[in-house]
Amino acid sequence: MNFNPLVSVALLCYNHEKYISMAIESVLEQTYKNIELIIVDNASIDNSKNIIKTKICNDNRAKLIELSENTFVSFGWNFAAKNCNGEYIVSLSGDDYFEKDKIEKQINYMIKNELTNSFTWVNCVDDNEKIIYNHHLDKTFNKNLSSFELKKTLITEGNTLCATSFIFHKSIFEKYGYYDHRLLQSQDYDLWLRIIRHEEIYILSQKLTNYRVRDDGNNLSIN
Repeated sequence: MNFNPLVSVALLCYNHEKYISMAIESVLEQTYKNIELIIVDNASIDNSKNIIKTKICNDNRAKLIELSENTFVSFGWNFAAKNCNGEYIVSLSGDDYFEKDKIEKQINYMIKNELTNSFTWVNCVDDNEKIIYNHHLDKTFNKNLSSFELKKTLITEGNTLCATSFIFHKSIFEKYGYYDHRLLQSQDYDLWLRIIRHEEIYILSQKLTNYRVRDDGNNLSIN
């Protein structure tokens, strides 16, 4: 078993000039060092691409791919993931960010327990990176459930997993496919339902992912 596998972060950006620096820094400053960062810019029309190029210019672990036309989030993120070389793939949006030890803790948890997938709990944060306590998404994303209970909840209550918190072994995508690129929303929930038909699913009950609840209410990487 490889105890220091390459971990790829697939990051999708669209008009995230206000947030993208923090997202990139949160990856490149991880305590876990064997990483690569694949950034797909979804045809941003603000200054995002210039910021990205400046932030990654001195780090050969990071790569920017520019899309010429704006696409559904599912297609853009799939494009990033399919350009990843790692044994494990991490999801990130350009307006969210990680705690510095997220990947190290999550990968160690997965390797120790021989898991193909895991999610984490999240902090809900505002535009100034301040934690929003008692936000309704706390109750949605931060459940302490067994795999069986989690499957039941996904089926009976809907999506309770934060897409920007997962780490999947690449075999997950090989077996069950990527996001359905025809879907504008709920593409993550659709994938979870495909996975749980055949796999147990796991949550690391630590708040290692920061999910931004934006002031403008816009959390989609699409125009």
